[in-house]
Amino acid sequence: MDSNQVEKFRNMLTRQLEGIVDQAKASRSELAAENDREAEYIDQAAAHSNQDMRLRFRSRESRLLGKLKIALARIDDGTYGECEICNEPISIK
Repeated sequence: MDSNQVEKFRNMLTRQLEGIVDQAKASRSELAAENDREAEYIDQAAAHSNQDMRLRFRSRESRLLGKLKIALARIDDGTYGECEICNEPISIK
């Protein structure tokens, strides 16, 4: 992988990471607002279900965030694009 390709991946991964962080901030605000309004809901079970689903989604995003950080660290240390087991180059595909 040449330096232009690595830089393209760095930019792509960085944009994904920033998008997830922004979504997480917005989600925290939404959850806090829902907790304040929850007493107004007629069907609190539905509200809890919706909140649980969002929390599971955020959990998945958190795991993706960790993987993105690892990938960016590998770019920084020059090992991005190499197999971690055999150290052979990984094709762009």
